Amino acid sequence: AVTEFVMEEEENLEDNMGADVFIKEDCGYILTEKMDEFVKKYGKELGYTKRVDILKRLKIMGALQNGNNRPYDVLVSRNGIKQRFYKIELADEMPVEQADEVVM
Repeated sequence: AVTEFVMEEEENLEDNMGADVFIKEDCGYILTEKMDEFVKKYGKELGYTKRVDILKRLKIMGALQNGNNRPYDVLVSRNGIKQRFYKIELADEMPVEQADEVVM
């Protein structure tokens, strides 16, 4: 779901250096304030209603990379402006949903 969100929302940094969501080296970067939008869109479907619950799950999965002395985010400097982003390793390919049962 995170990979899907990043793919839908990402902007190329060459076009917009102030992008809230971008991809760099197989990682998705989501501005910390933008994560609330992800929770609203996917939270109920995933069974999480709080940002911190999703971040904890991503960290357990090993997909969330954090900065020095920060539990969940990294500090990114763009054009001299420093902002906090969640840096998440993106899935190589989107999983295909399989049926649990086939009824004919």
